Amino acid sequence: MLWSSSEKEKEIVPQKYLYTRISHPPLQPVDFEKFGVLSLLNINELAFKDSINFILNDIPSDYQGLPFLKLNTRHTENKLEFTINTPCDVFIGFLSHYPNPLPDDFENMGEMISILEIQVSTLVKVTI
Repeated sequence: MLWSSSEKEKEIVPQKYLYTRISHPPLQPVDFEKFGVLSLLNINELAFKDSINFILNDIPSDYQGLPFLKLNTRHTENKLEFTINTPCDVFIGFLSHYPNPLPDDFENMGEMISILEIQVSTLVKVTI
């Protein structure tokens, strides 16, 4: 394959430009649809597929936009099994409530994500 431009002579495209830095296929959970969906981790994203009352917030910037597996509903069992198509790091988030004030041995690593419960009200059209 060749490339050229008005400033550059025609030449073979160097191999380093033929591939992305990603060396593995995109994350694809296998048979995960019975538990949930694959989504992107963004602020104000719905935390669970079946509820519009819980949203994700306080997402560290390093994690924003990354894929995450959104469960259909809040998971209350001690076990969750699924298969993915490629090796990857998996971080499991779970609801945890900390006392206020926080315990002395609590170390904030800046990597907590909040799930906020919001009240969804019916929108009312107002004509002026």
